[in-house]
Amino acid sequence: MVTVGTVHTLQGMERHLVVFSPTITFASLNGSGPFFDRGVYMLNVAVSRAKNAFAVIRRHGPV
Repeated sequence: MVTVGTVHTLQGMERHLVVFSPTITFASLNGSGPFFDRGVYMLNVAVSRAKNAFAVIRRHGPV
């Protein structure tokens, strides 16, 4: 099963693999910050949902 969504989507669930993309949008560049900075536990929720593997996908280079 594949579940796509935000960190909030995964709360209370576990998955064998979690693929995480710390996307930065124009909104976050205007001072609101990346979504995982909005709560001290958000990144922890993302990581702790993975049973076997946690992969981070990111853009290499400047925004």
